[in-house]
Amino acid sequence: MPNQSTASLPQAKAKERILWMDALAAAAAFCVVLLHANIMGLFMYPSGALFHTFFVVISSWAAPVFFMLSGAKLMGYRERYSTKAYFAKRLKKTVFPWFCWSVIIFVFIIVMAGDLSVLLHPAAMAMRFFSGLVGIRGNWLMSIYWFFVPLFGVYLCIPLVSLLKERRRLLWCMAGAFLVLGTIFTLLRSWLPFSYSNDLRLPISGYLAYAILGHLLVDAKISRATRIAFYWLGLFGIILSYGLFILILIYSGDPSRAVTYVNPPVALISIGVFILFRETDWERLFHSQQSISVLQQAAACGLGIYLIHFFLMQAVAFIAPGSYKLPWSIVTATFLFSAAALLIGAARKVPLLRAIVP
Repeated sequence: MPNQSTASLPQAKAKERILWMDALAAAAAFCVVLLHANIMGLFMYPSGALFHTFFVVISSWAAPVFFMLSGAKLMGYRERYSTKAYFAKRLKKTVFPWFCWSVIIFVFIIVMAGDLSVLLHPAAMAMRFFSGLVGIRGNWLMSIYWFFVPLFGVYLCIPLVSLLKERRRLLWCMAGAFLVLGTIFTLLRSWLPFSYSNDLRLPISGYLAYAILGHLLVDAKISRATRIAFYWLGLFGIILSYGLFILILIYSGDPSRAVTYVNPPVALISIGVFILFRETDWERLFHSQQSISVLQQAAACGLGIYLIHFFLMQAVAFIAPGSYKLPWSIVTATFLFSAAALLIGAARKVPLLRAIVP
């Protein structure tokens, strides 16, 4: 692939690039649901841990790839619009929907708990909401919304990092340094018998590294031998991640502690998947305009699916708890993804809802 930005590619080539990005975004959205469905299965059916863990591991690349896609799409924003427009778009497409759904969740929690007295104390209510919004002491309004805090941090960094967009060698060094600080130190902190200062790991460094890698890999010239090497490294990452997950699960007994995205094995998996999707001829697989349209719609609903799928998961767990037992967890994940995509697609057509469904 030519070493140039998507914006400067010929129209046909740019269209092809968008298609593989759509395929990757849609696959990542599905894998997020598959991962959470099998984590639910781990909590509800510990006897199936070996099998649920496998599906959690092979889906673990989804969150890092969202950051990689953000870097691939946004690092060159200056060629399309101003920095002011960049932040306005991020506020409209991501921050505002996240905030609105967080408010909905907060109101739901208060109503279900019957704790309406908190409404009489606005200051305490505001502090409680803010604490859950940003996960102070790990107390999230919605546990899966942790994703938005590092995402917003990456959004804030992109205007600065984008100034170095053409200095690719420097960006490779930055990505490597951030991966060391953000992933290896995180892994060592979990396993070493002694502690060290967390200041060694820069805030959001691992996630920013993913965004930088997305920008670099989107049009990097990669030989066939190098691609194959990355695929093997991705497979090695799956094996290593599976082993580490099982060990942490045995040691702690808590599946949530075993799920991490900023570590070397997941980084290897994510890079391998990113390159694989980039190199696949998606026009051959999606040769009809109808199939391409479905793919693009699924990709466009990705963030919305992330925002609402956990509500659907809880509803299914209440109505049919056996749905998260293997092999039904795979079927359930497919159903949840499809239902969430349809709901988001329908909500986008309603004026009052359009603003809160990205």
